[in-house]
Amino acid sequence: MIGRNDPCPCGSTKKYKRCCALKKEVTKDQLIDEELERVLQSYYESVVRQPRELAELNRYEREWVEKLGDQVSRSEIEQSVIEYYMFIARQDLWKRHVLKMLDQPMRPMTRQVLQTWKNPVVLLGKITAIEQDYFVVEESLGSETYWIQMKQGMDVQKDFLVFGIVLPNNREWEKGVRLLDTLTFIRDPQGKIMDQVDKMASSSGDTKGYEFFKKHLVDIHRAIIDLKANALDELMTGGDEPKQQEVFTLLKQALERHDMLEQHMELLRMIAVLYFLREKPVFRKPEIIAAALFKVAYDGFLVENFTYTQAELAKMFNVSASSMMRHVDRIYDVVGEYTIDMKGPAVPV
Repeated sequence: MIGRNDPCPCGSTKKYKRCCALKKEVTKDQLIDEELERVLQSYYESVVRQPRELAELNRYEREWVEKLGDQVSRSEIEQSVIEYYMFIARQDLWKRHVLKMLDQPMRPMTRQVLQTWKNPVVLLGKITAIEQDYFVVEESLGSETYWIQMKQGMDVQKDFLVFGIVLPNNREWEKGVRLLDTLTFIRDPQGKIMDQVDKMASSSGDTKGYEFFKKHLVDIHRAIIDLKANALDELMTGGDEPKQQEVFTLLKQALERHDMLEQHMELLRMIAVLYFLREKPVFRKPEIIAAALFKVAYDGFLVENFTYTQAELAKMFNVSASSMMRHVDRIYDVVGEYTIDMKGPAVPV
């Protein structure tokens, strides 16, 4: 129990009675979360302060940029490289840091969790079950099953692949994990990613353990990026969904009648493709999606020299305004997620 004159557990250096005691009561779980977060933060800070480690990290970053930079932003690569370097490539540094922290005073539950953190996990597996607060992932390269807490914005769908570096966290579930930062969800019904992973292992003679991931993690990132790019290209150039192609045809006809610039038509087509890939909308009439996309273009000032009410836009495609607007809101979610400038290109976040 925290004494009123004890240092505040939030790390402010103030006495507890003059800090968090004056705020909303701090729960035990919050205090454990803060202690664990300080373990991670102190590790990041210790590595970037060492010239030798920083130079090595920069070398890895250059290698990853060379392999991934044509498809992924520099900031995304930086984050992935930091995780790879600190928890996989230099796992020795991480283990040393954990042992050092275990020598310091901490709550028993914090210590129990930290003991399991010595061995980070490269998670590559399939989602087998989805519950309200968590989802279950079975390893594709092993026999373990992990439970992951559901968080807002996660694209969690059964049979999707999950890829990322995680830390064991048995506070809520025996096989629970804590996410570091990035976790990738991949739709791969044909198993192309695992086929490539198998080829990597057989060609190099590596077993699919720690050394395999240390050597091939960037190659797996590349395989996932290529899979997503190919899926986007397929849909952009024809795809295999007749109703989606009918949406593109109806939309193109409407845009041409309104003298839309070619570059703006391509931008709207990209938004449509991302919407189909991200949201997988169910619709009976292609006119509904075409109307919703046209409404987004109209709101974004891509349709110039024309003025319409919401009802008039819906009538143009012979659909109801309410059915059109149900998709408009979801399309805007996609626009926001990909930080799409309605006058420029899409930039994944």
